[in-house]
Amino acid sequence: MALEIEHVLSVEPMLPITPVPDMPPYIAGVVNLRGNITAVVDLAQIYGQIARDSHETDCCILMVSVGGHACGLLTSHTGDVREVSDTEIAPPLSTPAGPQLFRGFIDVDGQLVGVLDADRLSTILMDDTKP
Repeated sequence: MALEIEHVLSVEPMLPITPVPDMPPYIAGVVNLRGNITAVVDLAQIYGQIARDSHETDCCILMVSVGGHACGLLTSHTGDVREVSDTEIAPPLSTPAGPQLFRGFIDVDGQLVGVLDADRLSTILMDDTKP
């Protein structure tokens, strides 16, 4: 997956994640990052994939700002920063299955990479985490 750099705050090594009761399954829990308690999201869970093991040493947390709120995204790795024009982003698939989190797709060395739509991600997270 890819995300516009303007939404990326930092890349953090895996931190201890504390589960929070009564949250949607894709909320892995919270972390204490420099005194700030921040929710951590496992995007694989949104799409019904196997949850990432938050104890894996090769995982990291991509701290992002979506909808004016900071949160962490569990990821197995981070890649290069690339400049991509809007014309290089192919439209997302139109499918009724699951939430549409992608703005579109780009070709990176022959592989399609989904470009996350931060506004859609924010909407899903804010709607589902309200008490």
